[in-house]
Parts: sequence; structure tokens; C-alpha cells
Amino acid sequence: MWDEVNSAGRSKTLERYYAACDLPIPMLYRQLDKSYPGSKFVLTVARNRNAKKRGAVVDEKYNPTRWEWDVWPISNRLHKALYGRTDFDPTTMLERYRRHNAEVLDYFRSRPMTSA
Repeated sequence: MWDEVNSAGRSKTLERYYAACDLPIPMLYRQLDKSYPGSKFVLTVARNRNAKKRGAVVDEKYNPTRWEWDVWPISNRLHKALYGRTDFDPTTMLERYRRHNAEVLDYFRSRPMTSA
């Protein structure tokens, strides 16, 4: 999906589904919005904002499958694009999380929003 959207603006892979989440989807919201007008976007901001807990998936100490990211390089490519790094740094992750949320809210500011 990452390569398809970034090269063609659309994704044949994504078009097989009604919904998608997790990386790389949050990084593609602008392109997806332009390519698929009328689509619904959900921004989850009520999560625990503890960077150490969220970052545990990135930290090899807590994630026994972390090694797979080096076998399947797309994971490291996505983390590098999102965080500017592939290692765990709670300060970087929390700052990027907050910045992403602000960017999404700003992008969709002129559209009606609902909250759950």
C-alpha cells in the first residue's frame, strides 16, 4: 500500500477492503483523502499517552517479534519515515504522536467532525 499510494496515488491492495488501520495508513491520510473522496477517517486520540507503553512495540526488550522488522525492511522504512529513526526513543515518539494528531485535526478542520 505504501509504495502504491506514494507512486500512483491509489492502492489496488487497499481497494480490496472497506477499512484499514495501523501503519502505513496514518501516514497516507492526505493522499487517501484526495484519491478516495468521501471516505471516512477516524483519529483515535483517547489512547494512553504513555510513550513507554506505546513504544514497547518498538523496543526489542518488550517485543519478541521486533527482529522481524529487520527481515521485512518495510517496517523500518515506515518507522524511519514516521519517526525519523528505527530505534525506540520515547521522547521522539510522543512528540511525533502529538504532532501527527495536530496535523490531522488541522487538515480536516473545515469538515464536520463527530466524537465518540
